[in-house]
Amino acid sequence: MKAQVSVEFMFVIMLLLTALSIVAVVSVVKTREIEISTLQQEAENLLDETGSKINTVYLEGDGFMMNVTLPEKIISANYSISTSSNFLVLTVYGNTYSKALITDVSGNFSQGSNMLRNVGGEVTVL
Repeated sequence: MKAQVSVEFMFVIMLLLTALSIVAVVSVVKTREIEISTLQQEAENLLDETGSKINTVYLEGDGFMMNVTLPEKIISANYSISTSSNFLVLTVYGNTYSKALITDVSGNFSQGSNMLRNVGGEVTVL
């Protein structure tokens, strides 16, 4: 009788550990999905904000200047931001996001403060 109780107890413990393992795996997967989604949203927000400022500098005309401040990191991730043709391109964790611009931009962006200036109808990063 004691042996049967011990076997049943072990069986119940194994079922509970299996259930706990399944919950842990699902939790880790969902947490990762949320992190990826949050990173994508932050990247798109940064592109939208920066792209809007570039377009504003272009539309305001020659001599117009505006500051754009880029964060050091996006959700503790290093990133790079650049322009290619008429696109603003952001790369983080090997993923690339882009936003169309109404003009080409010359100069290089850096984390921190960047001055945008319209020089003769061309936007330049100072």
